[in-house]
Amino acid sequence: MELDGWLNSLDFFARNHYLGEIDGLFEDAAAGKLLHVGNAKTPLKPVRMDPDLYELRLQVLQRKLRFYHGEPSSYPSVLVRLHKHIKRTWHDGQASLEVSRRDQEEQMGFAVSRYRFT
Repeated sequence: MELDGWLNSLDFFARNHYLGEIDGLFEDAAAGKLLHVGNAKTPLKPVRMDPDLYELRLQVLQRKLRFYHGEPSSYPSVLVRLHKHIKRTWHDGQASLEVSRRDQEEQMGFAVSRYRFT
């Protein structure tokens, strides 16, 4: 299920609550307030280079939400939202971890292709 479809399946109050959390995540990113996961002193780093692609993460209920954006050097205060998805997770060993990584790479590749198109 796509992220928008899943959010729309929630009741009115839950959906608006989580949409507010997502907006807050992007506001913090735009203000430079987000730090690298697991290190309170390291600024957020790109997950891909050329072009730089950033990943924002949010867990809502049992879903791991992922948001990809670019920060064009010509407009340093602008975040270009490129792609969002619910991370697919598998729990049955190394083979499934490789499938999960491959899926994540495909999602990031899609975001990069949109960034290069803009």
